[in-house]
Formats: sequence, structure tokens, C-alpha cells
Amino acid sequence: MFLIYIPDTFTTTKPTPDKDTFTTTKPTPDKDTFTTTKPTPDKDTFTTTKPTPDKDTFTTTKPTPDKDTFTTTKPTPDKDTFTTTKPTPDKDTFTTTKPTPDKDTFTTTKPTPDKDTFTTTKPTPDKDTFTTTKPTPDKDTFTTTIPTPDKDTFTTTKPTPDKDTFMTTKPTPDKDTFTTTKPTPDKDTFTTTKPTPDKDTFTTTKPTPDKDTFTTTIPTPDKDTFTTTKPTPDKDTFTTTKPTPDKDTFTTTIPTPDKDTFTTTKPTPDKDTFTTTKPTPDKVIFTTTKPTPDKAAKHCRVQTQYPEELV
Repeated sequence: MFLIYIPDTFTTTKPTPDKDTFTTTKPTPDKDTFTTTKPTPDKDTFTTTKPTPDKDTFTTTKPTPDKDTFTTTKPTPDKDTFTTTKPTPDKDTFTTTKPTPDKDTFTTTKPTPDKDTFTTTKPTPDKDTFTTTKPTPDKDTFTTTIPTPDKDTFTTTKPTPDKDTFMTTKPTPDKDTFTTTKPTPDKDTFTTTKPTPDKDTFTTTKPTPDKDTFTTTIPTPDKDTFTTTKPTPDKDTFTTTKPTPDKDTFTTTIPTPDKDTFTTTKPTPDKDTFTTTKPTPDKVIFTTTKPTPDKAAKHCRVQTQYPEELV
């Protein structure tokens, strides 16, 4: 655990139109008490306290009627792995891993079925500025289209502004309808169900605590297992590999740090190129194009997640 005192103010900004800007302040250089404030009308103010100078145990409290109290524990003095637990019946346990002792990149995973994974990055070694990225802005209507002859068009809608219930519909005769429900406003539990017999359930796991490699598995008879690797610590280039004999390797690149345009390319001779574009900061319309009608994947599924802000 490293405590940096210069400067003593950290700002985490989500640069999207919903203005989710968090400021974390260490009020004095001799106190291990941090306050994180979300300056919005819901008044989400969190206080993180290190109760004693010799213990690596932190307590984060949300002083609101739902009493969301989190405890962050560094279980061993030589491991940069932290576990944050919300001691409520839904058992929201978060694990924050610093994969190597010399890299300022942390990954926080919410081990629930929707697999909300957030990455907090300290971009340069001399700047005490951390950026926490929520991969989509705060818009309530998402459309994912695969413009191929099978017409796999998915629409995810938040039907009311006060309900955390999302409906994803595939408007084809097989009626693949997905429902993602946050059952109560104070519970961090999401359930995604596909009410069909094929049971399309996805699992994302980080197999080892020291590797930035994630594996997403579709536990169906086709056994499509994908591995996403960040090959270097300083490049925003991720490689997703499908370890099957057809050697489908995908590379997703964020070309510039200030552009919200993501391009996913399949560099194989059959020219299956997928492009996912976020065209404007206030629109969340992603288009995935497979420009060959004869190469449609049989088990193609596009899953849109709605992660919460990192606590």
C-alpha cells in the first residue's frame, strides 16, 4: 500500500454528458481519511477511513438511509489485492487487484452475473490523477444491430426513468427477449435472464490475480471461449482470441485517449470486419457490421452491460 501526499487531492472524472464527476479529497496530510463526493442531487457522499495507522483495513460509508457500508481489506501485507464487501443480504463483494507491484492499474470486479468490471488507471507516474471509466454514458436506450441477413437487431430500453429495469428485445420470430433487473434501488444485484431453453449465460473470469487476461465463456454446447488480453501496460490495445481451429483473433483499439470511437477488426482473409462506433458523446448507438452475408455466426450474441459507478 502506497500513500501519496503530494498533491493531497484526487479527482476522478467521467467525461460524459451525465456529469458523473467524483472528487476524492484527503483533507489533511496526517490523516488517513478520504472523502469521495458525487456533486449531484442524490448526494452520494462516501467516506473512506483507515481506522488505525498500522492496519490495511478501510471502511467506506454511504451516509444515506440505505446504509451502504463497505469494508475494504488488504488481506496480506505483501499482496496488492483488496476486497471490498457490502455486508448486506445480497453479498456484493468487490475485488480490486493491482496486477503487478510496479504498475498503477487497478481492476475492480463485481462478481455478479452481469460482470461489472471497472478499470481505474493512473495514466502517468508523476501525476496523482486517476481515471475511472464507465464504458457507456448514462443514456437509457441502446440499440445494437448486426446488419446481416438474419436480422439480429437488439434494442435495450429503460422503459421508465425511475425504474432500474432494462428490456432487451430481438425482434425476430424466435423472440429472444432479455430482461436485466435491479430489484431494489439500494441493492447492487442485477439479474439477466433469457427466457428460452438454450440458456445463454455468459461468465467473465480473471483467471489469475497477476495477469491482465480475462476469459468470457458461453457455457453452451458450442463452447465458445474468448480471451481478452492487454498485451502491454502502456497501450490501450486489447486482443480477443477465440481459441478454436478457425483462429478468429480480434483486436480492439482505442486510437486516441480523447475519442470515443472503438474499432474491432478481425484480421483474417475472409474479411470479417466488425466496427463498433460511439459516434457522439450523447448517443449510445453501437453498430457491429459483418460485411459478408455468408459468414454469419450461428451463436452470435451481443451483450450490453450497464455497470454502476465505481464505489
